Amino acid sequence: MKILFIISGHEMNKKNLECIKTLNNYVQNLRENNNIVDYCGISSKDDFSDFEDIIEFKYKKFLK
Repeated sequence: MKILFIISGHEMNKKNLECIKTLNNYVQNLRENNNIVDYCGISSKDDFSDFEDIIEFKYKKFLK
């Protein structure tokens, strides 16, 4: 199965890092069951790097 998680918001705020870590742990379990999982990030700021230590965005959209 192919799964795409879309993470969007005004900004990729570092206060949400624990939620991103929890999501990534869940995604790792999905991948172990032969699922293809990607992340998409949508933000009004170019701040994707705040989360990229934990997850890798396949798609990024910076909305001004």
